[in-house]
Amino acid sequence: MLLNHIHMAFRSILKQRLYSTINIVGLAAGLAVAILIILFVNHESSFDSNVPNNDRVYRLNWESTSSGARFATFFNPLSPVIADAYPNDVEDVSRIALTESLLTIGDNKLYQTVSFVDPNYFEFFGNNFIQGNQNALKNQNNMVLSRIAADTLFPGENPIGKTITIDGQHDFQVTAIIENNESNSHQVSNIYAHMEMLPVVWNDDTFWERNFSDQLYHYIRLAPNVSGDTFAANAHKYIKDNISSDFAEDLGVYAQSLKDIHFNTELQNEMTVRDTMTGLSKPGRQKSDISIFAIVAILAIVIATFNFVNMQIAQSSNRTKEVGVRKVLGASRKQIAAQFIVESTLMALIALICALVLVEMFSPFFGSMLGVPLTAAAVYNVAFMGGLILLAVMVGIISGLYPALIVSGILPAIAVRGRAFNGVGSAKLRATLVVMQFAIAIGLMSATGIVNDQINFALNGSLGYEPENVITVSLNNSEARNAYQTMHDQLLANPAISAVSSGSIIPTGDLSDGSVFQKEGEAPDFQIITRRVSVNDGYFDTLGMEMAAGRPLSKDFLGDIMPNFSPENPTVSGGIILNETAARQAGWTDPNNAVGEQIYTAFSFGGTDYRLNFNIVGIVKDIHFGSVRSEPASLSFLMTEGVGNKMVIKAEEGALNAATAAIDNIWAQHVTEYPIRRTYLEEDYASFYAVEGRVFRMFIGFAGITAMIACIGLYGLASFIADRRTKEIGIRKVLGASVMNIVTMLSWELSKLVLIANVIAWPVAWIMMNDWLMAFNTRIDMSILPYLIAGVVAFVLAYATTSIKAWGAATINPVYSLKSE
Repeated sequence: MLLNHIHMAFRSILKQRLYSTINIVGLAAGLAVAILIILFVNHESSFDSNVPNNDRVYRLNWESTSSGARFATFFNPLSPVIADAYPNDVEDVSRIALTESLLTIGDNKLYQTVSFVDPNYFEFFGNNFIQGNQNALKNQNNMVLSRIAADTLFPGENPIGKTITIDGQHDFQVTAIIENNESNSHQVSNIYAHMEMLPVVWNDDTFWERNFSDQLYHYIRLAPNVSGDTFAANAHKYIKDNISSDFAEDLGVYAQSLKDIHFNTELQNEMTVRDTMTGLSKPGRQKSDISIFAIVAILAIVIATFNFVNMQIAQSSNRTKEVGVRKVLGASRKQIAAQFIVESTLMALIALICALVLVEMFSPFFGSMLGVPLTAAAVYNVAFMGGLILLAVMVGIISGLYPALIVSGILPAIAVRGRAFNGVGSAKLRATLVVMQFAIAIGLMSATGIVNDQINFALNGSLGYEPENVITVSLNNSEARNAYQTMHDQLLANPAISAVSSGSIIPTGDLSDGSVFQKEGEAPDFQIITRRVSVNDGYFDTLGMEMAAGRPLSKDFLGDIMPNFSPENPTVSGGIILNETAARQAGWTDPNNAVGEQIYTAFSFGGTDYRLNFNIVGIVKDIHFGSVRSEPASLSFLMTEGVGNKMVIKAEEGALNAATAAIDNIWAQHVTEYPIRRTYLEEDYASFYAVEGRVFRMFIGFAGITAMIACIGLYGLASFIADRRTKEIGIRKVLGASVMNIVTMLSWELSKLVLIANVIAWPVAWIMMNDWLMAFNTRIDMSILPYLIAGVVAFVLAYATTSIKAWGAATINPVYSLKSE
């Protein structure tokens, strides 16, 4: 019997080619969109799942309770000490620091990120070794490479035993090769060296003595049944009782779950997300972003299912004569109902096959757009495929249920007359489904307008600085820093360049250095915690940073320069600039009140008491060093006697290429041992949003596809209505109705449902997008324009879709229309 039903289903599908094609194409498109999104969501949700006992792994963070800023890094020497104090709570500790270094391999020189790690790092994170073993960093001058680093640095060679020199001074021997980082790992390291060599490479003998310097990422694996909150509270207590009770008063300690790292974009000092070897970016995502994509996947299936159900209901009302004949020939209601269900289920399974073909075709493109290595191979596991088949069968059963229950119950005497049958509420049900389809499509189109406006605002809005025409050059070696002043003067003499300066950090850089200040007249426990930026003359003007009060630091004022302190000179004075956030933290709500005030930092080191006094010469407006999703950090700027790590050059408008050529030429004259490392600040900032922008442009594409599915369904429904009313159209034409009258009548009948859909879609979309925008510290004010545009576009599409079919029906010769059965 089942084979007979399948045979008859194929005959029916071929007989009704137009409706069958519309059904299959619409459902296949919806399923393909949903499958692609599910692959993406599954990839994003699986970050760091390959780490052993990942549910018990945490990264230590700290927070300044006075400023509210929270940092992904933790204090360099403290995590092993705290872990030793709670041996029953902590199973293991591992740390990592990433720093860009110049690598010399034979005659080749190149800049790459080197990761300094504890020797247990590879065991902690479960890295697989291709050559060597987990004792590869037993000696401090050993080095481990990922597979791609080995292929990049030593193409066609076995790198084991080869020497790599860092910064022209420190030799390391390659002892092991490990597999590349997984695409769903937040780690981006490829070159690994021993943690104890970090102070040597940085030439910093006091590195491990500074308890509150936070330049490392600290990971802990807790014992079973020990919560992250419990350990964080114990860590804070240990710092308060054993390190510094004063500092602990303005300090919060957090244990951030490993699974949460990829879904947090709010932390300062976050690890870079770009793998410089593979070129793969793995930016953090807001969980709300993933939720939105999951909702789009669900809505794509819902809208395609509504379309499928609607067409099945419409088709079934034209098959009353077939049902009547079957009943006269002895078919039972159960057999007829089964036939409808088998037919719709078969169509749904065909749509699933078509959807899988589409996924095979478009998954590489989809993955490249999102910056995620997606392939259709992930679909073909038993669980995933079983779920898809179950979904298709459910859609088939649901869509076939209405005709199975209603049409199969028509009395034979009525059915054999071929009288069209609407069924109880059939027209209302079809109208409801059309309204819901377009409500979803309009909601998604409205959302895309808001998303597009916010992304454009993020890229083009006020940042507090001007990245246009700014070139940055790394001064990460002594030869370049010694030649800075000479290069500075030569660059300023070039007509293509308007300003030159340098700083320890520039916007888009890592705010890794911090300072704690006291305010004159306040209690010693009153603290102003900031991220510190050392600048040279002209820094603020070069970057276009605006002052809220006072003036920039300048070498024209000798008191602005902070001298180097030493045991022989423990008390020094200089100028300082705070940003608006830091000024508010200090209690100055009006920036003008802060100018001329005094702050200081005092500490003891090596048996000497030091005091650094600062005169506030200005308050600079807040700027976004990182993503506009995050609040501006609390910043302090001071001018030292040294040279910053980054040179910033402002090119004249329209002279960017000429300025770049001049920079390269002057560098080659004065820095002969090191290749230049330069970037364009505008491109660096845009990289914060490059992946995010691509993701939401794909979101826009998916919204367009859902609208297309709705229009496909509407065209099918218009075709059905036009076929049903062929004789009516002929009579109207005979009685004098024009083609335009008939087109307007038929088009308006369905298009008016889109207006109702707007009433449903707008408030729902507004609520969802308002929630999404709350994730941004700086965001647009929503206007009604995107919603109006979405409504108008949907109405025009619906009217045009129905008009095409209506025009065809209206232009048929009445002689043929009146003969219609």
